Amino acid sequence: MIKFFRRIRQNLLVESNNSKYFKYAIGEIVLVVIGILIALQINNWNENRKSNQFQTKILKEIKTSIQLDLERNQSILEERILPKRKGIENLIKNMHSNEKAHDSIIRKNFNDASTGILFTYDKGAYESLKAIGLDKITNDSLRNRLIRFYENWLPRGKELIREYNETYSQRIKLREKVLELSYVNGKTWYVRARLNTKDLKSNKDLLKLLDIEGDIYWNNYRVIVPIIKEAKDIISLIDKTI
Repeated sequence: MIKFFRRIRQNLLVESNNSKYFKYAIGEIVLVVIGILIALQINNWNENRKSNQFQTKILKEIKTSIQLDLERNQSILEERILPKRKGIENLIKNMHSNEKAHDSIIRKNFNDASTGILFTYDKGAYESLKAIGLDKITNDSLRNRLIRFYENWLPRGKELIREYNETYSQRIKLREKVLELSYVNGKTWYVRARLNTKDLKSNKDLLKLLDIEGDIYWNNYRVIVPIIKEAKDIISLIDKTI
């Protein structure tokens, strides 16, 4: 192709036809520019295709992480946080009831009321995205939601739960007052700590402890429930984007 154009230029120069030569030169320049534009367009198309492929891949990984965390948090809510509230309510009823419930029921309520949680989350996929560039996510709303979720909601929620669990040092002292210890011989000797069910109505230490456990329940609930909702919303946004 280059030889073909060179031959045309040489023939025009030999003919000394300046008008035709200039027209040809302009045409050649136009063809070169068109070729460059086409090459740039193809390159941009390839880059966009690679970027879209990366966005789809990383969003699928983030979605998987969020789904696993969501399942864990829903399990924490249903199996630990809500039973904790129920245990507190039932134990208070036990304490104020004229008919005393069986010791095993009272202790079951106490164990539920004493339940704690460990809040964790996986941010590996998000950190991979952040290292390459958050601007790879073309959906502005989704990008901003991911940033808030991983940079604010999750770390703040984890810190709130940790602070509440560590702040109530009085909780440990009260538990020591309401529990009875006994040595039990199984395969080996061990210490069993159970709620002392005697004189429940007059056990002010137990009421103070339940008040603290109620605060812990409410803190855990107000952290987990919004995170569950936000996780579901983000998953829906990811599905719409990919």
